[in-house]
Amino acid sequence: MWCDSQTYVNPIRGGFSTGVAVARRFLRQKAEMPITLLSSDVTNVEAEKWASEKSVPFVRKQEGTRALLDGLRRAKVILEDRTPLAFIVHGHDSAAALELKDYIQNRLKWQEPIVLREQASSGKTLIEKFEEFARGVDCVFVLITPDDKVISSGTNDEKRRSRQNVIFELGFCYASLDRRSGRVILLHKGAVELPSDIAGIVWINISGGIAAVGEEIRKEVANLTG
Repeated sequence: MWCDSQTYVNPIRGGFSTGVAVARRFLRQKAEMPITLLSSDVTNVEAEKWASEKSVPFVRKQEGTRALLDGLRRAKVILEDRTPLAFIVHGHDSAAALELKDYIQNRLKWQEPIVLREQASSGKTLIEKFEEFARGVDCVFVLITPDDKVISSGTNDEKRRSRQNVIFELGFCYASLDRRSGRVILLHKGAVELPSDIAGIVWINISGGIAAVGEEIRKEVANLTG
């Protein structure tokens, strides 16, 4: 079951029991009952702390449907077997993005990966759309391709770098999934300038194509398939 969470210290609000109070009551009656806590309050630190102490999945409503489903799976409310879900961050190299998508679906046998431009906006801004779809995924592949020309100030040295939206989205995923989790994988192509401040993330050179490094990618994501 899932409970809609409100303030932990106040078990009654508007005459109704809050989600945490209901969850506590159920756990007292049946300690092994699967529960997921769903909160609409982004500052609900106490409820999140209680959920952590009780090993109850805690999901904020703004994280979207996928995060809720992931919480329900972690609580074993949803028991169906599922393959990992990936998110693809990319710039102008649509061919590389499509090749990667095909590899994930047909070689790794994962779910169809999320490519943002293929998803409906439903009235959301671009960043809201990105936040909704990027949260709740198992793995993020970031394609760093030589899309933009850059000339360093005071020199005539010309370099190539990825689109700035790619770097921004990389940072979001870096913070959301954690650098050491192994869930953010960078695929770079050609002579491209790579950010210097994210050492430790997995880098794979796909200049020869996705298929050429398929086994290397498979090795890096093996921990996600159990």
